[in-house]
Amino acid sequence: MVAASALVLCACGVEGKVGDYGDTTVYSEPKPNANGGVSHDPVGTLTTLSKVTVSCHEKVNGFGFYKISYSGGSGYIDDSTSIMSDDGELRPAKVPKC
Repeated sequence: MVAASALVLCACGVEGKVGDYGDTTVYSEPKPNANGGVSHDPVGTLTTLSKVTVSCHEKVNGFGFYKISYSGGSGYIDDSTSIMSDDGELRPAKVPKC
């Protein structure tokens, strides 16, 4: 089972579903800003149980994001978003760095 999980991770990312209740905003690529924060624009919205594929994890000015693709496009979501995969809840350490 471990080998199969690693194969899925390397081939196309980790597939899962959004576990948060309510809407989850999908953002454009996060970029550091002059205030020590992150600048990005909303590009979409996901709801509970939306299917996503997480390809990698990125930190920008201390803020973490998952790079995702979904049926409506692609972008980034906050890494505090609950994503449930076949192996349980996704954590940044379970996906490669961008």
